[in-house]
Amino acid sequence: MTKEDLVRKVARMSGVTKDEATVVINATFAAIKAGLVNGEKLCIRDFCVFDIVHQKARRSRNLRENTEMAVPARSAVKIKACPALQRAVRESLPV
Repeated sequence: MTKEDLVRKVARMSGVTKDEATVVINATFAAIKAGLVNGEKLCIRDFCVFDIVHQKARRSRNLRENTEMAVPARSAVKIKACPALQRAVRESLPV
């Protein structure tokens, strides 16, 4: 599903125009991004949890050239689906 598909679906389900749905979706994404940039954890009940994880600097091996290389420390976004969402997907999709 693309962002445009999401806008159409939200507009249809909520009875608003596509333009209004676009504004709401863009504001939602902006709020999520702002929170994560500020280091905040975001929990959306029965959907998912957005969190920031900090990965330490480490040494790694380039197998193609058989050399060691340094991988710098970094921060990354971790998204974990809540049990209710996992269960809904598991029960609705065939294996």
